[in-house]
Amino acid sequence: LCMKHVKKLVTITLIIVLCVLVYYRYANKDRSGSDSDGTQDNTPEIEKVLNKNLDQYYPKTPLELVKFFTRIQKCYYNENPSDEEIEQLGALARQLFDEELLEENPEEEYYKSLKEEIEQYKKDDKTIDKVAFDKSSDVVYATVEDRKTATLNCVYYMRQGDRITTYEQTFIARKDEEGLWKIYGWKAYEPTELEK
Repeated sequence: LCMKHVKKLVTITLIIVLCVLVYYRYANKDRSGSDSDGTQDNTPEIEKVLNKNLDQYYPKTPLELVKFFTRIQKCYYNENPSDEEIEQLGALARQLFDEELLEENPEEEYYKSLKEEIEQYKKDDKTIDKVAFDKSSDVVYATVEDRKTATLNCVYYMRQGDRITTYEQTFIARKDEEGLWKIYGWKAYEPTELEK
């Protein structure tokens, strides 16, 4: 009888220890920013974005396309990119653009205006706090002049000191001849300051 109690106690203790270990592992997984092998990922965001191989891993949906574009924007405005990194990030962004958008933004003018805009953000102490996206199911698909298009909305939460202002933006994407979604354009709406 005594041996039965000991076995039962050992089994219960093992189950409790196992549960605690499993809980600890999953509870700390998201907070630690660790990779699956348990090492801390300290790679700067600019480096992560610039290492994205668009030839192999091009965004498959309009939502993924816009999400990656906003990651590039966060690198412009929230990090401290060098002139060389700004040009590399700009070149990456241009790979996401539709041919018509590229024509409207010649390379040299695009980089010049991009650097001026980044400089202005730094002067104004302005950053992108976060971007909230439509769900995939809210993306509106259509066919315009035999080209597949997609329209989706997102909200930029811009921080300037203690103030947070929201900017609604509508992105339009369309498929190119290779079947890849490209950013055709976007429209920004009047900003709204959030109440403190």
